[in-house]
Amino acid sequence: QREHGDKRKREAAALLVQARLWAFEPLRLAGDKAGAAKNLEACKQLFPDHPDVIAFEALTELAVVAESLAKAAANGRREGIADDDPRGLEVDRKLAAALAKFPKHAQLLVAQASWDRARGRVWDAIKAYRKALGLDHKSREDLMAAQFFDVAWDGAPIT
Repeated sequence: QREHGDKRKREAAALLVQARLWAFEPLRLAGDKAGAAKNLEACKQLFPDHPDVIAFEALTELAVVAESLAKAAANGRREGIADDDPRGLEVDRKLAAALAKFPKHAQLLVAQASWDRARGRVWDAIKAYRKALGLDHKSREDLMAAQFFDVAWDGAPIT
């Protein structure tokens, strides 16, 4: 017997987007950038407001920006992503809207943290990564895990 209810349709849609998103990373790692881009576009057409789709799109855009920065560095130019960079501002807008709806969504938080880190906003990135981990500072294990994010590269506390 088939189920036709809204709940079943939402579950099927979630499985479909997950299957497409799971295919994205192997395509990208295999060097099939066109296939990965096509898959992401299909996800955006089917589920434009899905938080996983928004997060993958943000990380994909960051990869493009990082690639251009790496090419500039290889040519002797030290560039960074400025706070007023239009690509970053657009991603910030999309992520902020998605995080307003899904404030604890791990992939969205990691995407935000990754953009913050790439722009030199280290403390904002640390806070977003910690939130993505869902740390509970009342638990000993989480406090120990959080310590990793509470020290700078040289071991000095971040205040």
